[in-house]
Amino acid sequence: MIGTYLLVIFSTFFAHSHPNPVIQKKLSTAVTAEVPDTLLAKTDSTIKIADTAILKTIDTGMVRVLGGTFVMGGKENNFDVWSIPAHTVTVNNFRISKYLVTQAIWTAIMDTNPSAFKNCPQCPVEKVSWNDVQKFIARLNQLTGLKYRLPTEAEWEYACHGGVKTRGYKYAGATYPIGWSQENSGGRTHPVAQRVDNELGLFDMMGNVWEWCADWYGPYKKDALKNPTGPATGTNRVIRGCAWNVTVQAARIIMRSPQAPDMRTSDVGFRLARDY
Repeated sequence: MIGTYLLVIFSTFFAHSHPNPVIQKKLSTAVTAEVPDTLLAKTDSTIKIADTAILKTIDTGMVRVLGGTFVMGGKENNFDVWSIPAHTVTVNNFRISKYLVTQAIWTAIMDTNPSAFKNCPQCPVEKVSWNDVQKFIARLNQLTGLKYRLPTEAEWEYACHGGVKTRGYKYAGATYPIGWSQENSGGRTHPVAQRVDNELGLFDMMGNVWEWCADWYGPYKKDALKNPTGPATGTNRVIRGCAWNVTVQAARIIMRSPQAPDMRTSDVGFRLARDY
């Protein structure tokens, strides 16, 4: 038997945060989706019927990205010491979420909200370590039967550039900084999808919060690579995308930084990826 539920929570949640009235109308329309009993059987007492709707919308929010070859890294100013040398990278097809994982989604899966900027369910979850994120993903995969993961650093940068649809912008989706940064954030995170999306329809790729990637952090090499996954071991993981407390001068696509996998800060969150 198939259980049918209205996906009102998530669609209304984005509609209220989106500045475009046409998109508001589209997102506020109730969407009917069918959730198999096999999915419901995997849920437990902490997962409510409303939360199963959120599980479904996570999948529908994934964007299919056609693989390709691009130049990763480079040097544009003194902020780019970790982004050199520029090198050619090829990635296969993959999927990546349009949106950062929000406090509402994290709470639905983990039954807790660790964020510093609470009372904002549509804001990105933060104060989650790389290790915390792995627990979230394991639980999400158990509940859905799917194989979500973090994007590799190469996948993240390729998607931020716009993939095969890239227009060659220095910033995500524009020739000028458009994300939440130190200059316009008011010292905090903001609801997702309020700024302009990039060529692939991805929101908040630059600014709001840094994003965990799957890779261990390591220096770039000049060799051409195919589907790189970073060093085999390391001390720090990679974060990308800059955040609400980073200046616009630094907040560019190629910017990268190391962070300890057990560190929780109010400027780091994540988005999900999946194989194609």
